[in-house]
Amino acid sequence: MTIARNAGQPSESLRQACATVVEPLRARSEEVAQAIYTRIHEAVPDAMSEEDPDYRQGVKQAIEALLQYTFDRLTREPGRPPAAPPAAALAQARRAAQAGVGVGTVLRRYLAGHEHLSELIAETAENSRQAGREQVLRQMRATQAELVCELTEAIEREHQRERERIAPSPQQHRGKTVRKLLAGKPADPTEIAELGYDINGRWHVGAVLTGEHGENTLRQLKQQLGASLLWVAGAQGTAWAWLGAERTPTTEHMAQLAHPAGATPQSVAIGEPAKGFDGWRLTHHQAREAVALAARTPSQVARYSDAPLLVAGAQQRHAGAIAHRAARTP
Repeated sequence: MTIARNAGQPSESLRQACATVVEPLRARSEEVAQAIYTRIHEAVPDAMSEEDPDYRQGVKQAIEALLQYTFDRLTREPGRPPAAPPAAALAQARRAAQAGVGVGTVLRRYLAGHEHLSELIAETAENSRQAGREQVLRQMRATQAELVCELTEAIEREHQRERERIAPSPQQHRGKTVRKLLAGKPADPTEIAELGYDINGRWHVGAVLTGEHGENTLRQLKQQLGASLLWVAGAQGTAWAWLGAERTPTTEHMAQLAHPAGATPQSVAIGEPAKGFDGWRLTHHQAREAVALAARTPSQVARYSDAPLLVAGAQQRHAGAIAHRAARTP
């Protein structure tokens, strides 16, 4: 066979020569895909493939799709534009991002599979003993090199997009840290610093706001008052807020939340001033105790100290908890 040289896309005769190498491998697609799966599993172990059957199946589907995509690209007719990367490969990149598998691991596994396929192609070309096989191999290697660049870029981009899509927002991340601290669980110093609020060394007044406009109200208050402000989205449409200051703040500042300029929340429940980390937790729990009362108050503002029954009930529960712990102590 006489093969015409072509610096760009291969000529028809060169394409046919490439097809002669590819077709035997295409006929064994299932066997080749399994061999590639075994190679990448050995070269770059991935716990997710062992633990998650859906993830493992996604890897196999991606290999099968990429294999056919590569075969089609190697035998593409002159003048025909290349197809888009296979959907199964991009879906697996998203699945990896969701599972927390790093893009480096994904790309190393892809490159391991590409290397094994290149070995199989070279072996098949050598066995074919067709005229001009060295030129055929050079053309196929050049096409595969293009594929590697295109596909790794597409996979990396898809993985990054999915990571950005599922990444928690700064507000969600702040809320997770606050809930951890309120539950008495340890938090990393970096997480605490990211709150932008001194929990340990200040006085605090906690509040729980109920209504659609609590966030806007808190932003207005932060601008109006000299004290620092921490807020996160709470449960069931509420917002949790803390006003912090070097000196003892007053609950009147938090009461201003009920009548800010612009939109108003439905109700505001306010805890008592308290100092330090324990005080930060205490004033929040007091505010939550007063939520039900605030909803029944005409002004829609309720201070924990203005509700004797709440205070008495909390004191009784506190005393009961201490007695219970004492009874269990040998």
